[in-house]
Amino acid sequence: CALVQWFKSVGTGPHADFGMWLVQADTNRRTGLQDQTVVHLDTFLRLCHLIPRFGSSIIPPALLHIHSLSVFNTFWVNKFADHHAHEVA
Repeated sequence: CALVQWFKSVGTGPHADFGMWLVQADTNRRTGLQDQTVVHLDTFLRLCHLIPRFGSSIIPPALLHIHSLSVFNTFWVNKFADHHAHEVA
């Protein structure tokens, strides 16, 4: 099994310039926490690679990759991560 953190799309389609979907955390309206589910591994079609949507401010050098999901609010779904992801998108 795996713990899955859920995201929802921002907008109605992929970005016109990049061809990638923009997503943000899907939160529970009652608690305000990000929705999470334990999912059996045989239900996965494909994993996804998220790229933080960097703003115009400077990223602190001390920021570690393990904090990305807590620090950034929106992410690009990277369809170029592998050949199969590119075909599905």
